[in-house]
Amino acid sequence: MIEFSYKNEHSRMLIVRCIGEKSFYVEKVVLPSEVIAFEAPKDARVEIWGNDLSGLHIEDTIIVGEPV
Repeated sequence: MIEFSYKNEHSRMLIVRCIGEKSFYVEKVVLPSEVIAFEAPKDARVEIWGNDLSGLHIEDTIIVGEPV
């Protein structure tokens, strides 16, 4: 497991979903300027979801353990 952190630098709420091996799953709401941290398996996929007038959409995808 690797420590993963994310800071919401947007002016709106985002949803962070982390999906990994062996049914690993974390979903958190992140408010503007908030920082979240949790442990995740290496190579887990983190999806950053946002919402606007067009609906819910993925804003970014990050792989845990890869340089940002």
